[in-house]
Amino acid sequence: MLIKRRFIPNLLISLFSVVAFGSASTAWATNSITTIGNKTRIVAGNRTLEVEQGIVYEVGESRTPIEQLYDPNFVQNTYTKNANIIYRIIPNHGNLQVKRNFTENFDSANTVRDLIGADVNWTAMTVQGEGSPTVASYVDLRHKILRGQSDFLDNRIDPSTQRKHSGTKSLRTFTKATTNGLDVNKSSLDTELTFFARGDDFWFSGWFFLEQGKPASLIDLESAYMKEGPGIRLMLDDELRPSVQLKFAYKPAFKMPQQTNYSLPTGKWVHLRLHIYLMDSDAGRVRLWMDNTKLIDQAGRTLTMFDAVYNSLQVGITAAPPNMNTVLYMDDIRVSDSGL
Repeated sequence: MLIKRRFIPNLLISLFSVVAFGSASTAWATNSITTIGNKTRIVAGNRTLEVEQGIVYEVGESRTPIEQLYDPNFVQNTYTKNANIIYRIIPNHGNLQVKRNFTENFDSANTVRDLIGADVNWTAMTVQGEGSPTVASYVDLRHKILRGQSDFLDNRIDPSTQRKHSGTKSLRTFTKATTNGLDVNKSSLDTELTFFARGDDFWFSGWFFLEQGKPASLIDLESAYMKEGPGIRLMLDDELRPSVQLKFAYKPAFKMPQQTNYSLPTGKWVHLRLHIYLMDSDAGRVRLWMDNTKLIDQAGRTLTMFDAVYNSLQVGITAAPPNMNTVLYMDDIRVSDSGL
C-alpha cells in the first residue's frame, strides 16, 4: 500500500474540508471536477488532484499519493444484491434491506429511542453540542441515550405534540447556544441504510416548522464511509435562503436564479421537496420546491465521484451556528427513488 489508510467511517462533519482539497475559503482561478476512466480529477487553479481507488494523488511532474479518502472495497464488501434488492451486510446480525423508499410521521414514537433501530427508518442521531463537542463524545452520548443510561446534555431530539403538520406528533430538534468555541451545532436524525449511486434519483419531501434560530443545513446525503462524509446537502444562508451544495472539492452550489428571492419563513409549516438526479457530470440535476414553488432547477455534477454511494441521510438541524438557540420541527418525511 502506498500510504497508510486512515478510515473514519462515522465522521459526519457538515463543513467538508479535506486537507488536500483546501478549505471553502480558498480562492481558485479555475475549478473543475471530471471523471476520466476510473479516476476523478479535481483541477484547482494551477493544482491538479486525482482520486483513484480511494487514494488522492497530487499530479504534477510526478503523481504523488497524499491522502487515503476511502476504502475502495467498502461497497463491494458491505452490500449484496438479491433479486434486484440491495442489502447491507451487518456483521453478526445478517443482511438488512437498504431504504430507498420510506415514510416517517413520528406518531408512534414516545422518545427518540423508538425511532432508531434495525426495524424502523433510522439508525442513529447526531447531537453535537457543548456537552458533546467531539465525534467520540457525541457517539458515546448517543449510545448511552439509546441504552437508557443518559438523557440529552444540551441539544435534543424529541417527538412532540406541541406542533404537528398532520397526525398527532412531529419531531422537535433543538440546539443550544454554546460558549466553548464550538464551530458548529447539530441535532439530526440519521440513517446509514440508504443507498443512492450513479444514475439514481433521490427524492425527498418533508414539512418543517422553524421556531427559532438560523439552521445552516437541513438535509445531508453523504458517503459515510469516506473521510469527512462528502456528499450533497440542502443549505440555508444567513437570510435563510435555500441552496444545494455538492460537499466535495471546491463545493459547487446550485442556487436560485437572481430574480428569485425566497427564504424559509419562521413560525409556520413549510413544505420542502427536493429531487436530485445523481451523475458525476453536468448531466446531473437538482430541483427544489418550497410550498410548490420551484426555486431551483439546475444541471450540474451531483455525485462526488463516479463510484460513490450515498449511504447516509441526515435530516433536521444538520448544522447550525453555535452562538444562538435553534428550534426546528419536522413532520411527514418521505424518501423515494422514483418520484414524489
